Amino acid sequence: MESTELECNEKKNVAGISVKDITHRPQFQQMLEDMKAGKINYIVAYKLDRVTRSVKDLETLISTLEQYHCYLICDRDDVNTSTANRSLLCSYAN
Repeated sequence: MESTELECNEKKNVAGISVKDITHRPQFQQMLEDMKAGKINYIVAYKLDRVTRSVKDLETLISTLEQYHCYLICDRDDVNTSTANRSLLCSYAN
């Protein structure tokens, strides 16, 4: 993955919380609210399966990210919605 410099304002540790859906994850929901309020513009995760395992939730997340001009980076899966691979991920999610 291409190196990108980002400033980390807050780290959310969600270890031990199921990622089967995004609605029952309070810290994840708070992060989305922060994104909607313009406080963040990148969500960085170790792997995509640490964000969600639901294709429906992924579709919803990608749509929300696009709406609020926010991007998702998953380091180990070479996912970066701010780059050209965005279209591949978005077509998969839709």
